[in-house]
Amino acid sequence: MFGYRITQIIFWLALSVYFGGLTILGSVVAAQIFGTAQHLNISAPGISPHLNAPREIAGAMFGNILQIFSYVELLCLPLMLIALLLQLAVFVGPLNFWLWLRIFLTVGLLFVAFEDVFRTGPEVRRAHEAWVKAADSQPALLAEKQKAFEVLHTKSETNGKIKILVMALLVVVSASDLGPTKAAAKAAATATPPATQPGK
Repeated sequence: MFGYRITQIIFWLALSVYFGGLTILGSVVAAQIFGTAQHLNISAPGISPHLNAPREIAGAMFGNILQIFSYVELLCLPLMLIALLLQLAVFVGPLNFWLWLRIFLTVGLLFVAFEDVFRTGPEVRRAHEAWVKAADSQPALLAEKQKAFEVLHTKSETNGKIKILVMALLVVVSASDLGPTKAAAKAAATATPPATQPGK
């Protein structure tokens, strides 16, 4: 089953890059960027005194990293789904429950990722720009603009947590999928009646 192994390698490689990258970004990179910027109290010209300059700079840096990572995201997820669909069509067949569950979880991830990249992400950036502009030009609207940004930012963070949880579940489910050879051997062993001794 060389072809099946190739699809498994593609699936696991894409999942590892995506899962590992997103987890490290959320738990390590973000904490280091925001923590370091706040500790050093860095600033830059053009940032309103009504805003938290270190947090604004750190947010701009991390936002750029997330935009770059979205390309990785949109590459890995289709590769994962294509590998699973090939397994369904060519190697395993439609009766494998674990494979269907893996496909369902991957499609769910793809939906959340597309929503995050093409809808929530741009909305967060627009809301942030409106908040920054209001800092000096419309101070009366500053709290309202900040609230709108925070709501969308929380939604984006929630999407990230959902993706990490689904990927963790996908790892467990994929590890439980025996594949075509082992699954067939297990089914055959279960279906084979026990041998009887002569004369009984």
